[in-house]
Amino acid sequence: MKKTLLIIVIAIMSLSVEAQLDLEQTYHFSGTQIEIEENVFKYFVMDVPLKQCRIYNEDHSIYKTINLSVPSGYYLHDVKFVTKHLFNNDDYVELLYIYSKSQIVNANLVYSYGLRVVNELGTVLLNLTDGGHAELKEGSTTKKLLTYQYIYYEGYYLVYTNVYTIGGGTKSASAIVDNEINLYPNPASENITVTFSPWEQINEGQMMITDMSGRIVSREPILPGSHQKRIETSQFSSGVYVLSILSNKKIITSEKFEIK
Repeated sequence: MKKTLLIIVIAIMSLSVEAQLDLEQTYHFSGTQIEIEENVFKYFVMDVPLKQCRIYNEDHSIYKTINLSVPSGYYLHDVKFVTKHLFNNDDYVELLYIYSKSQIVNANLVYSYGLRVVNELGTVLLNLTDGGHAELKEGSTTKKLLTYQYIYYEGYYLVYTNVYTIGGGTKSASAIVDNEINLYPNPASENITVTFSPWEQINEGQMMITDMSGRIVSREPILPGSHQKRIETSQFSSGVYVLSILSNKKIITSEKFEIK
């Protein structure tokens, strides 16, 4: 019996000696390996202090450095889906990133988020206020991007799930518009003014306002080339609302505001 155990131990040790794990490279940031396009593999790391996504070749030489715009007071939280030809058909590298911050509100630790899809030139393909998580799913005909908005309201988080169809468009990144919006005054009382860049490329543009239960309280068209819209809010009850911009019935950006 002892002889048999000894043979087994020697065999295991022999296998262990033959196994080889050679350290190639150490990255001093969170990173992973990706297939950036079919049969083309890279590594990428998320540099939180510099707000960068750095992509490396398989031999660990630098391939691209993408600077990520993060609002003041927020930090880079996550980088996902570093790829080509996923969100559109051009040859630019694209990625999704999330930024966040924490603050104390009424003795509770509250996290605020934002989510963007950008390309290597910094062109914004999607800007989602309060976006804190995203997933890729396979649909019956196309891939779907699911994004989740976490909106803190009176002690708990409301969660909105947005579903985007991807992979079927042909629009190049150069044709995507800057989808930042500004609301003032905020908080508002009698009215609120919404300013944005002229969005000629938006199709079937709409401006939609929902309350915290998700009920639509206002929906108005956006005319091509317009850059400002004044909305009467005196008929709204006091509380927090979400203003969203839609193109082809899909939300492309949103922002919270409050009615006093």
